[in-house]
Amino acid sequence: MVALNWQTFDLGVQINEAMFASVDDRSGYVLKPVQLRGAKTSLDQNETISKVGKKAVKFSVNIISAQQLPRIPKEKRIDDSSELYVEVEVFTADDKAKGVATADGGVDISDNGGASGLGAPLKRRTKAVKNNFFSPLWDEKMNFRLETRFESLVFIRFAVYSDDGSSDRVLRASYTTKLVCAAQGNQLIGL
Repeated sequence: MVALNWQTFDLGVQINEAMFASVDDRSGYVLKPVQLRGAKTSLDQNETISKVGKKAVKFSVNIISAQQLPRIPKEKRIDDSSELYVEVEVFTADDKAKGVATADGGVDISDNGGASGLGAPLKRRTKAVKNNFFSPLWDEKMNFRLETRFESLVFIRFAVYSDDGSSDRVLRASYTTKLVCAAQGNQLIGL
């Protein structure tokens, strides 16, 4: 059981929603991966976990465009100098150390510290698009490679930020999904 702060739509709540948003199962619970289940003691289970081989996972993400993003704060004029960009984060159960996942395309903005005990996720960023909140176009491809023991516990988070250069960046939209639930081919994601 995990305690979540439902008042704030933070990373923990987003990953929790992605965990339970499986296309083929809406039972209200999600079983641990097979490698983590069993009637063994915790010592035996740790030995079993370490023996499970890692699997190479490769996937690519095409960030094409967005439509009608909200303008915050409202006092900004239409011709403001804000830049929009998309951050793509990949979280795995194995990302406690940097270097488990690699990628090309976009700009690497991964940090060593990680986020809220979630390890050190791989983070990439698109180029910035200026002055276009209505239909920004990025048209960038990112290729990801990682090794994991638990393929069903790979999450991808998309976040659109704006930055006017004078203050902190502002989150405009976000979406988190499990990699196994992401559709192959083109997919429209409503952020």
